[in-house]
Amino acid sequence: MYFKLFTNCKIVKGNVKSIIIDTQRNFYHDIPNSLYTIIKDLECKSINEVKNEIEDASISIFDSYLEFLVENDFGFITDKANQFLYVEQNKINKPSNNFIIEFSSKISKNIIYQLKDLNIDALHINFYEEIDINELNDILNQIINITSISFVSILSLYNKELNENTWLNLGVNYPILGQIFISSSPIEKTINSESLILIYSKENISFKNCGIVTPKYFSFNTYMYNESFCFNSCLGGKISIDINGNIKNCPSMPQSFGNIKDTSLEEALNHKEFKKYWNLTKDSVEVCKDCEFRYICTDCRAYTEQTHTNDQGLDISKPLKCGYNPYTGEWQEWSTNPLKQKAMKYYRFDK
Repeated sequence: MYFKLFTNCKIVKGNVKSIIIDTQRNFYHDIPNSLYTIIKDLECKSINEVKNEIEDASISIFDSYLEFLVENDFGFITDKANQFLYVEQNKINKPSNNFIIEFSSKISKNIIYQLKDLNIDALHINFYEEIDINELNDILNQIINITSISFVSILSLYNKELNENTWLNLGVNYPILGQIFISSSPIEKTINSESLILIYSKENISFKNCGIVTPKYFSFNTYMYNESFCFNSCLGGKISIDINGNIKNCPSMPQSFGNIKDTSLEEALNHKEFKKYWNLTKDSVEVCKDCEFRYICTDCRAYTEQTHTNDQGLDISKPLKCGYNPYTGEWQEWSTNPLKQKAMKYYRFDK
């Protein structure tokens, strides 16, 4: 008999522990590295073959591991050795193209026309001022009529004139609208409607908040998992315009590739350095490469610990705002870590 993982379950080994990721049920489960090793052995050996290689004193542990995997629907037992082969990841040839724009009075809505030829898959729009609902309708209509974008998310400043139903109706009228995040709200609330996810937060959000690594931001979907193997989980396929009209890989990145007033998005995208971080995976980032969460957390190159660069001059340091230590398996508040204070001063987070 053989044990096989379900195709929606992936295992990732870290320094002190491993995880099973369930991309269908959207969660992960910690497992010891010894169980990771057993699962890998069971990919090519029968249950009895693996058992015969284990010391008698450890047989009961092996049996309990197998029972845990089956009872929690991570896998199944079969008599077919080669019918169900574990696929660690499906290779992706190109990252999904996503676009971020920080709308302000300095940026024309006509920018939407430039997205037509860039094959953008997802669009994130930030409004740091109160938005007029009619203006938002115009923007969404432009997106639908001009581009092939399939997913839109919005971050907007709280406006007491726009109630919950107003936002939810936008989701009904514009099926491409998947998420709306309301910042500086007097309440904390999340609504999962059939049309979209509406989140009210008391936080005052800006792109200086980006790069925070925490389990609540982990992504468990299959595409994110596969893409993280081949491309940078934050910057791969990304192009953005900051609040001043500067074209960047991410609004928080320091390097600008021109301003939208005199540079087209296509010109910026074709700059020889624009895609330099796109292929930098977590397997090449210091500390992250030893972390069990490396394929489900989003990387950050805008704010790092600034400890390492590679032969190409790329910053391969651990994200500054990550408080996880894969060598101890413990989380701590990143901003109080004494080892991060030098980088925090560089980014002026100590002000």
